[in-house]
Amino acid sequence: MRFPRRALALGTVALLAVPLAACGSSDDAAPTTVPLSVTPSASASAAAPVVPAGVPTQLPPAPSGAARTQESANAFATYVAMLDYRVIYTRDASPLFALVPPGSRCSACEKVRQAMSDAQQKVFGVPQRDPKILGVVPRSTKGDEYVVGVAFETAPVKVLDASGKGLGTLKAYPDNFTEVHMKWDDASAGWRLLDFQAQIGDDAS
Repeated sequence: MRFPRRALALGTVALLAVPLAACGSSDDAAPTTVPLSVTPSASASAAAPVVPAGVPTQLPPAPSGAARTQESANAFATYVAMLDYRVIYTRDASPLFALVPPGSRCSACEKVRQAMSDAQQKVFGVPQRDPKILGVVPRSTKGDEYVVGVAFETAPVKVLDASGKGLGTLKAYPDNFTEVHMKWDDASAGWRLLDFQAQIGDDAS
């Protein structure tokens, strides 16, 4: 797999733009490493959309550690990438905004939320397995700002309408890359999200 020099397209928006008529099935059964069924964190928003039964609404495992290290930066970047992937099937971008420092703007977060609002058909999804992390690549470090790339493989997602009716299956994308820009916050002893960019499928190779 070749890692892109830059991430140019917002992955979640691109995935949501796939016409349902083009949805197909996939029998890909690659091993999984990132569980979707975990205890929700306090960052889950009370204003999250009501989802049909069967759609997993739990948050990915939150990163642990309270030190400004490359390891903790890698873990935070992975968390952001999985939160962005979660928006595809829950339509809830609020956990991403919860990571942004007060007074800052995350343009990718805003684009994701706008895509949810603009979509003509309100659809949800049920991933058929967990995503698989393929690699974490440190990009650059400047003071307390880090840039980290995360490569991962998505799963096929069964697409549902708001009533829970099946509309088809969104295929798995084996090559995805999310580049996360973050900053260390001494006050909270943790990483905060500045912005991110993502590519999916063939665009990430």
